[in-house]
Amino acid sequence: MAILINVLVIWKEIFRIKKIPKIDLNYLKSGLTVSALYFIGTISLKSIEYINRYIVDIMLGSEKTGIFSFYSNFIMVIPVYINAIVISFELPAIIERAQEKDLMKYFKKFQKSLLIQIIIMSIIILIAIKPILLWQGVELYSNHLYILFFLLVGVGLMNYSLSYHFFLYVKEQDKKILALIINAGAFNLVFTISLTYLLGLLGTSIAFTLTGIYMFYLRYINAKKLNYG
Repeated sequence: MAILINVLVIWKEIFRIKKIPKIDLNYLKSGLTVSALYFIGTISLKSIEYINRYIVDIMLGSEKTGIFSFYSNFIMVIPVYINAIVISFELPAIIERAQEKDLMKYFKKFQKSLLIQIIIMSIIILIAIKPILLWQGVELYSNHLYILFFLLVGVGLMNYSLSYHFFLYVKEQDKKILALIINAGAFNLVFTISLTYLLGLLGTSIAFTLTGIYMFYLRYINAKKLNYG
């Protein structure tokens, strides 16, 4: 629909073009190279959030996948909320002040905001889960409530460490960011397969928490190397 509307709007303008601008292939190549870094990083990051349910499906079957996905869908509300409420509003202001001497003041505020919002969302989820379980009336879900707590810790650490992640971004450490995310993605894949095989859904949940801890650690130590704090 968006493409169709745009074509209709600019249709007349197309025929007014008298000279076709020259395409700068080197510029396109440079842009695609930079974009590829972010694309690979995004895929690696999203694999941490979603690949576990595919591993569960392959190794444990569709019933266990349904249980894990039930709790995983609740947890994914937190990164969506953090991106919409915290990052969208506060990150642009931080980027604008990237060259200022008191940059850390804004990062400390950003970090505090992340922590508060993560705690609020976690409390809401913990309060809401019991009525939802009663409403669903599925005993298998209730028997695996522990999954929620492991996932909460993992996703909480991943989102809290975004302060260090964006500090690296402001310091133009794009390749370092990509390396960290791929590293964490590989860590998540290995541990999810291993622990799911050994411990079932408990292992999948523990692997996600360990990935959250590992990602937090990687971002933290690399930000500290650039004098974060």
